[in-house]
Amino acid sequence: MQLPLQIVFHQLDRWPGAEAVLRERAQRLERFYPDIMSCRVVVEETQKHQQLGRPVAVQVEVRVPGHDLTVNRQHDTDFKVAAREAFEAMTRRLDDLGRRQREQGWEHGASRAGVVLAEKENAE
Repeated sequence: MQLPLQIVFHQLDRWPGAEAVLRERAQRLERFYPDIMSCRVVVEETQKHQQLGRPVAVQVEVRVPGHDLTVNRQHDTDFKVAAREAFEAMTRRLDDLGRRQREQGWEHGASRAGVVLAEKENAE
């Protein structure tokens, strides 16, 4: 990634195991779209229920040239499930974006600038 990964915990204490999981998953995204400019992951406890455990939501925001993509996933008790589902959804979005761009003839890293040519005057 061109910019560093940002991991934010809301209403939760930061723990090293979670950060390691998120960093590994974020690095995998580059396999599907190599021109990622930034990635931001937000992990938050959505509600506190004594009987339901700790519902956790994971939001993945990825910026690529010309697009800002966001995915949100929530799980009732398991952070790893929410993270896996969020990153799998982002992988599909990046893969779809790359496929659409290839179909339009645009390559990763290629300049999208064009040249305007003047029309020739008709000399009859």
